[in-house]
Amino acid sequence: MKRRILALLAVVFAAVLMTPSGAHAGAQTDDWVRTSSNTTLPNWRNATSHVGGVQQQTYIQWNGSGNVVVAGWVSDTRTDGYCGAIQIRYRISTSSGQWSGWHHRKLAPAVDCTTNGKAVSSHYWLSRYPTKDLQARACHANSSGAILHCEGTWH
Repeated sequence: MKRRILALLAVVFAAVLMTPSGAHAGAQTDDWVRTSSNTTLPNWRNATSHVGGVQQQTYIQWNGSGNVVVAGWVSDTRTDGYCGAIQIRYRISTSSGQWSGWHHRKLAPAVDCTTNGKAVSSHYWLSRYPTKDLQARACHANSSGAILHCEGTWH
């Protein structure tokens, strides 16, 4: 019985190690390219939320052609051992009229591991493909910036 449990734990541990983690906007993905803050698209909105001492605000601009610019800031306000981060999700089209499933990314480099009241901002990111349905939410991350868990609601 003890060997079976150990074998099961080894299989679970190996599966966790092999599970791919989500990239962040600007990481090893070609969905986004860093842009200047003066990019202006005609439509915009702010997505603001908080969870467990993490506050985030994400600024989203877009046009009718599927171009999207996104940026945000995050602030960790609680000394609970977690850092604050922002996760975004969106759909892209790499073929006319064909939309992907949800892509999930961390909005980089917005990770705050302090509780000094100063927010940490991301870069501005421009979509490289037609993009739609971009949403954001506040998350807890570890000190390396890896997202551990997020609020359940998207904004």
